[in-house]
Amino acid sequence: MKKKIITLMMAIMFTGVGATAVVPSTNVYADKKEEKKEDKKEEKKEDKKEEKKLEIKKTIEIVKEKEIDKYVKIGKVKGLELFMPRTVIGEDEVNGYIDYVLEAKAEPVEGGEVKKGDIVVIDFVGSIDGKEFDGGKASDFRLIIGSNQMIPGFEDGIIGMKKGESKDIEVTFPKDYQAANLADKKAVFKITVKEILKTPELTKEWVEKNTKFKSIEEYKKDIQEGLQKQIDEKRREDIKNLAWDKVIKDSEVKKYPEDALKEAKAQYKGYMEASAKSRGKTLDELLKENKIEKKDFEEQEEKFAKAKIKQVLIMEAIVVKDKLSFDDEAAKKSIEEFIKIQGAKNLQELIERFGEKAVDESIALNVVQNYIVDNAKISDKEVEDKK
Repeated sequence: MKKKIITLMMAIMFTGVGATAVVPSTNVYADKKEEKKEDKKEEKKEDKKEEKKLEIKKTIEIVKEKEIDKYVKIGKVKGLELFMPRTVIGEDEVNGYIDYVLEAKAEPVEGGEVKKGDIVVIDFVGSIDGKEFDGGKASDFRLIIGSNQMIPGFEDGIIGMKKGESKDIEVTFPKDYQAANLADKKAVFKITVKEILKTPELTKEWVEKNTKFKSIEEYKKDIQEGLQKQIDEKRREDIKNLAWDKVIKDSEVKKYPEDALKEAKAQYKGYMEASAKSRGKTLDELLKENKIEKKDFEEQEEKFAKAKIKQVLIMEAIVVKDKLSFDDEAAKKSIEEFIKIQGAKNLQELIERFGEKAVDESIALNVVQNYIVDNAKISDKEVEDKK
């Protein structure tokens, strides 16, 4: 539990605000609607105004610039050799994504029987020896016939059924079924088909009607580029974290500034008090519930504070020694990247969500990480250790 607490708090301070998530980009979806250019211009204007409010350098300056060497010795920053494999999006991934889009656009049909490849919405109740069993019942369950999502015989038994029809299907659970109490048991499922949906075929006509493209080839090319962009962005985030971990590991704190250390400890305690309050408890009650002694909590408080201060000292040292700016084009790009990663509309939204100091620190970290990666030697092929 102690490890969980420190991990949680470090995540909140340094990766929670700057965490990465790979989600389908809007251009990949089959949607004709586009944002108005005027709206985009207004958002950019708003973001530029907010950038002026940030005091990033001041926020991470926890010791005087001239005294930074007294507090921290930073490891190698430029020329790091990093390995990170790169995934290339191919035809299988593109077709898989298209299948997902087509299935999402499946339309209900009246009349006809269930065929392989159809999507059905069903209710079912399973029983063994006439008695229902846990996990054997569902309502409005969406199933692709032929997906092999269910145990053998279940999906095949639905083929030929009509909307509104109910039927008992006899099946046998596999011998190696994950629930040991059901393994190799014969069961009866009473199934009712509530809806049958047909998945559209990918045709030129479908593409023209549902997307902004005029051909299947153009549509597939856009999907491939969109998915590749996402995977490459995720890879870069992984490289940034890898690089930063290496710099932290190779750096050494000579001494911790007392005021900053006290502030970080208070911050840790404040977060834990807020966490306890959200559960309707006091901090002491939360610690007691999780069997954490006061001295253990204080140890975690100390670890958190030192870990945070070490990162901030390293950031400050790199900014000072390498004369990094938070106003140049590279920094502005890092800020825009940070906003995008968070899925926020603008900086103000992030400040309201996390607080200005946390946002300042996270943006500073993103700028520094980008600087390290931009000056690193990155390979997608593993190189043998020369030592």
